[in-house]
Amino acid sequence: MPAETAARQPRWLRNRITSSDYPLVARREGKDGRVTLSVLIDRDGRVADARVLEGAYDALNAAALRSVRRAVFSPAFDAQGRPVPCKLTLPIRFELR
Repeated sequence: MPAETAARQPRWLRNRITSSDYPLVARREGKDGRVTLSVLIDRDGRVADARVLEGAYDALNAAALRSVRRAVFSPAFDAQGRPVPCKLTLPIRFELR
């Protein structure tokens, strides 16, 4: 089920991306950008699959995938209040400051 059609969409609960997830090689080279992922979340809120839809820089793409794969979400719920697997598009922005 696409996340936007769920009665309650999933929410990112734990293992969010932090500044420590920014790849050192990207920092050194002054690279930043947006990575858009396709993420399949199972009915327990675990990431079952994640793939890059639009990438930025290889190191940023890898960091986004690594971080999202270890993330924990609240599951999506259908209209009857049952947890359901869902797929969502997740943009992740890496910015140097």
